[in-house]
Amino acid sequence: MVSLFWIVSDSLFTKDHTMFSFLFSPATTPWLLELGLLIIRVVAGVVTVYFGFPKLMGGPAVWTSVGKDAGLIGIHFLPILWGFLSIAAQTFGGAALVLGLGTRIACVPLAITMVVAILYHLNKGEGFGDYALALILLAVYAGFLLIGSGKLSVDYWLHKKKTQPAEYHPLMQRPEDYL
Repeated sequence: MVSLFWIVSDSLFTKDHTMFSFLFSPATTPWLLELGLLIIRVVAGVVTVYFGFPKLMGGPAVWTSVGKDAGLIGIHFLPILWGFLSIAAQTFGGAALVLGLGTRIACVPLAITMVVAILYHLNKGEGFGDYALALILLAVYAGFLLIGSGKLSVDYWLHKKKTQPAEYHPLMQRPEDYL
């Protein structure tokens, strides 16, 4: 009887690799990389929408309360506007992350919002556990700002329709020379 382990390992790995070498190898296959980016992007987007949507539905009182925190970065006028923009960034930027639509653009206001959230918790004298989620999300947004949303995204499919990308960038003919 063939065990499930061997069926899975034969479908995921070549004959030269074992499960042990896969788990401890820094290299990965391109489809696993893309799947990993998708998982991180979707989870971060869902978490962002989860925290943003109730604030959006809270109305002007909540928007003003959130907007007052912009004072931590020197913005003291129109707190209702800054609060609404921050909350809209969380809600709609999080949805954009889930889809992988305008990911780099969405990550800019999301990252700024997380910086303000971290400063808010630090200003109140709270500990690391209180701002850890904001710090993790800031790192995720910065990462997607740098690398984009990956191939399993709307961004990729829209860009692919416009251009037929070369296998490698023209300035990087042999990627192995740079690794």
